[in-house]
Parts: sequence; C-alpha cells; structure tokens
Amino acid sequence: MHCAAPGLPLALLLLAGCAGGAPRSAVDSRPLLALEPRIGLVLQPAPGDGPARVVRVTVRIATADGVPLRVVACGPPESAGLLELSVRWQDFRGDGPVASGRSSQVLVPWSGEGLATAEAPCERTAEVSLSVTEGVLARRVQVEGRLIGVDFERDDGHSGGRLLSLPRAALDSLAPAPAGLLDEHLQSGRPDGIFLAAAGAPPEWRSMVLDRLVSALPASRGKAREAIFAALLWLTGETHGRDVHRWSAWWSDERNKAR
Repeated sequence: MHCAAPGLPLALLLLAGCAGGAPRSAVDSRPLLALEPRIGLVLQPAPGDGPARVVRVTVRIATADGVPLRVVACGPPESAGLLELSVRWQDFRGDGPVASGRSSQVLVPWSGEGLATAEAPCERTAEVSLSVTEGVLARRVQVEGRLIGVDFERDDGHSGGRLLSLPRAALDSLAPAPAGLLDEHLQSGRPDGIFLAAAGAPPEWRSMVLDRLVSALPASRGKAREAIFAALLWLTGETHGRDVHRWSAWWSDERNKAR
C-alpha cells in the first residue's frame, strides 16, 4: 500500500524483512513492558549513477538490553503493521543559487514476525522512486516516519502496539563529477566541474572549499559564477543569492567564529 503526492509516479516495493505471519488482533493478556529497542533508519541510493532516482529505505530494530525481541504486526487487519514514511527531496541544477523541492507520503505494510537481537537487527527495506533527474546535478533526500501497529514481545511480556517515531535520515546524491580538482575547474570556468567538485568534497575540506569559492566570486563571470553560487547554497544552506558582497561578509564572519 502506498500513497503519493498528486501527479508523482512513485514505485514502492517491500524487498526484505522478517519471516511472514498473520497480524495479531486478539487481546493479549501478558503484562505490558516499557520496552525501548534501538531503532534506526538508513538511506542508500539504488545502484546506478546519481543523482538517485530510487532510494532504498531500511528500518532496523535491535534490542537495547541484550534480550531478544519478537517484532510482530498487531491489531485489526486493516491497520496492523504499517511503516509511514515522509520523503522530501531538493534538486540542484548547479546553475544558480536555487533549488526545487518535492515531497511524498508513503505507507508500507509491515507484515509478519521477526526476531531482533543486538547483533542481528530485524529489518524492513523499501524502494522509493523519486522524480526524474534530467538536468539535475545533485539531490538531497530526507526521510522520517513512524511505525504503527507493531508489537515488541519477549517471554515475560510485550510492549503493546504503540506508535513509534523513527529518527530522521538524510542522503546526498551527486552526478558523476568530471575529472579535475576544484581549483582547476575554477580556473577553466567549467560550471559542472565547479559545482560537483565543491559539492562532493569531503566534509573535512568544507572550510577550504568555501574559502576557494568565495575568493573566486569577484573575478568570476557567467555560468562559472552561477555554479559558484549554486555550490555555496548546497554547502551552507545560506540564502545570500547572487550578492557577492553578502557572501564575502558572511564568510568573513564565519572564519572569525572558527578562530
């Protein structure tokens, strides 16, 4: 089962999980326990060159106290075991300080029963199709969600079918970068090289990359300047637009804060 924003083609497939079984709707007489398993949300791009058009969303449930848990869909058949996902993504074309955003709500059945231990989490994975990526150089995806109608059981009791919030997860996906370092692309003025070299730089290089970009702005022109603005937006989230002076002033303040 799934739902999507109007007009958005969204293919969603439950790929992997725990062993099958029927939802439990009968009243459970065992004591209720305050069970707090470790729950994680992991995003991975589907195989292929980026930006990702399909994202693999995996929910992992592991016991927090070393006692194995059975993970069971419970409640009425129509609402037993649901994974509700809120998916948002921003697309960057690398041609200016702008990005376009879209979102979708997705429901995935969480059927069956499985065992969650500290070493071997119980998992469910779904593939979520996003919009096409023609002309897009980079895509930033954020997913959060809830588990509905899932019970955690062990021999001395169970948690009851609580509604559990999942931690937010994010994924950055870039098109393949042309060969060359950022400084080389800044010198040649190649716009896709400027954007992708900056956007794909390791996090520990962030300050150096920002320094190179802001320093190159005054002398840049045309598409190269637009690519620098796009890279600055991707890296910082700051909305200084195409104002070279505001970017320079902002970066001067940021560098002083870091000292």
